[in-house]
Amino acid sequence: MADLSAMVSAEVWRLQRNRSLADAVRLFEDAERERVRERRMLAHDLRTPIAAMLSCLELLGMTEPAPTAEQAEYLKLARESGETLNGLVADLITDPGEIEADLTSVTLSCLLRRSASVVRPLVEKYGLTLSVTYPEEGQVTSSKAQAMARVLLNLLTNAVKFSPPGGEISLSVRPFLLDGRDGFRFEVGDRGQGVSASEKESIFRESVTGSAARRRGPESHGLGLAYCKFVAIQLNGAVGVEDRPGGGSSFYFFLPA
Repeated sequence: MADLSAMVSAEVWRLQRNRSLADAVRLFEDAERERVRERRMLAHDLRTPIAAMLSCLELLGMTEPAPTAEQAEYLKLARESGETLNGLVADLITDPGEIEADLTSVTLSCLLRRSASVVRPLVEKYGLTLSVTYPEEGQVTSSKAQAMARVLLNLLTNAVKFSPPGGEISLSVRPFLLDGRDGFRFEVGDRGQGVSASEKESIFRESVTGSAARRRGPESHGLGLAYCKFVAIQLNGAVGVEDRPGGGSSFYFFLPA
């Protein structure tokens, strides 16, 4: 009877524990659904001021007298940045943990030039230089173009943050063979302090910012490189960082052909 009583007690405890775990899982799932719903509602509301900003930029380009060539270029960059922001907000409305489903044919030159144009005002503001190198003009790759543009922008923004005054940043892409797979290797190089050997893997984890002193720009939350890693996994590619000859770092992203 004592053994039977112990077995019954153990079974009752197990059932209660499982019920408690199930209740906890349901609460977590409910909270997660609410978080996603609030995020989508906020993203939807953000599209209104973005649309207003783009409309104002369009009107500024139509004023009299006509903008100078320099002003027109800045207006163009502002519109492109606004359109990029609009695309990022649209991503927030889609299911979490996904990037756009359809492959898009995009020329490598267009992808790099667009990314460089968005970050160029920051490059000029801090007295840096930016060089862009890509294969022949018409070379095309099928990719998640918007996700790749975000990857390059994250890498370029980090390069601006950690580059010393007067530093040089390079953006390039070239055909590359990795583990027997043909593809393209995108690289962003800087002349900053570099990344220690112990941090070359950890800085691609979420919320990890590294120990190097931040030079400029907004506070880092350790999300940019984590996103690059996420896209690399989604596209069966690879991402990493290497020491740059002469000092600094070279961040790379491999995209399978």
